[in-house]
Amino acid sequence: MSDKWTPDNKFMPIKFESAKRINERFYKNWGIPEGKYKEESDELYIKEWTGGPLQMQRVADAAVHSGVGSFSFTLRNVCGTIAAYLIHEVVDDVKIIDVGAGGGRSIKAVYSQLPKEEWDKVYAFLIDPSEKNIMASKDFLEKTLGLKEGKHFDSVLGRDIDIPREVSADYFDIAIQVASIHHHAYLGPAFKAVAYALKKNGLRIETEKENGKYGGVFVSGDWHSRIWESPTFVYQWLLKRMDWPKKEEGIKSFIKQFPDALKELSRIGYFDLKNLEVFSHYWNTWNKDRQGLIIRGEFTPDQDFFAVEGHCPEWIYEEELKDAGFLLDTPLINKLIEEGLIDDNPHQTSPDHNLNMIVVGQQYKK
Repeated sequence: MSDKWTPDNKFMPIKFESAKRINERFYKNWGIPEGKYKEESDELYIKEWTGGPLQMQRVADAAVHSGVGSFSFTLRNVCGTIAAYLIHEVVDDVKIIDVGAGGGRSIKAVYSQLPKEEWDKVYAFLIDPSEKNIMASKDFLEKTLGLKEGKHFDSVLGRDIDIPREVSADYFDIAIQVASIHHHAYLGPAFKAVAYALKKNGLRIETEKENGKYGGVFVSGDWHSRIWESPTFVYQWLLKRMDWPKKEEGIKSFIKQFPDALKELSRIGYFDLKNLEVFSHYWNTWNKDRQGLIIRGEFTPDQDFFAVEGHCPEWIYEEELKDAGFLLDTPLINKLIEEGLIDDNPHQTSPDHNLNMIVVGQQYKK
C-alpha cells in the first residue's frame, strides 16, 4: 500500500489507488483529514493518464461490453451538439477550449456537427495531461477531418488547473469538458481555471436581446455517482458484487482497513440506486475484461485506470460552478432548453439513470 487510504491492490480485482482521489466533500467518510492532500490528489491525476488513446479505449470498451453503451460517446456527442449550436449562434469568430481533450474526439464531435463553411470560424485549443493523447489528437484531427494545426487547433500538455499558465484571461468563448474534471478531488481550482480562460462578457448572439452582457459558456459532460461517497458504498456496490480469485482475502483486507464499510447505508434515492447499479455493472465488466486481457498477454500497466475517483452527484458541480462565477440560468442557457438541446440544466442524457449529466454555465460580469 502506498498510504493508509489505498486499498491493498494485490488483493483487489481492479486497481483502486488512493481514496485521496475522491471528492473532498467525502474525505471525512473515509477518515481522511479535510482540506488536505490537494497537491497529492492532483499528482495522482497525472499518474493515472499516461497510457494514451488505447487506455481511454479500454474505458469505452468496458462500457460497451457491460451493455450500457459508450458513456464517453454519449457525453461527447451532446457536448459537441451544444457547442456547435453555440458556435452557429455567435456572431464573431469563436475560440473554444477543450479541457482534458484526450485524443481529440470531443473536438471532432464539435466540428463534425458544424457545416463545413463554418469550420474556419472556429479555433480550438486542446489541453490534456497525457503526452500520448496530445500527440494522438494532432494526428487524429488532421487525418479524420483534415483540420490544420495552427489554423483550426493547437494543443498543449497540461491539466485543467494549469490553464492560467497556458492562456490569457478572458480569451475563450466556449469551454467543454467530457469526463475529465471528475479526476480531481478538489473541483474548485479546476472550475476557476476554466472561468479564468472564458470571456466575462461580450459574447454576441444575434438573436439575444442583451447582446454582449454575458460571457463565455462552459459545457460540462461528466459521470455523476455517489459510489465513492463512503467505504460502505464501495463494499456494498462493488466488492460484494464482484468475483475474483482473491475475493475473500480482498474483502477482509478492505474491511480491516476501512471498518466503516460495515456501516448502514444512508438513504438512497431512485436515481442514486439506478446510478449505482450501472456503475457497479461497469466496474464488474472491467474486472472481467481486465483479467481476460492479462491472461491473453494483451495488457500493459499503462493501460490500467484507477477505480477510486472524484465522481460525485451533479449538485456538487452546480455549487462549484456558481462559486467559480458561473450562472446556470441565463437567456442563452434558457434558449438551449427552448430549442430542445437540453431538457433542463443540469440535463440528464439517459431516461434510465442520471449517471451522465450535462451542466452548462455562463460567465457574467456585473
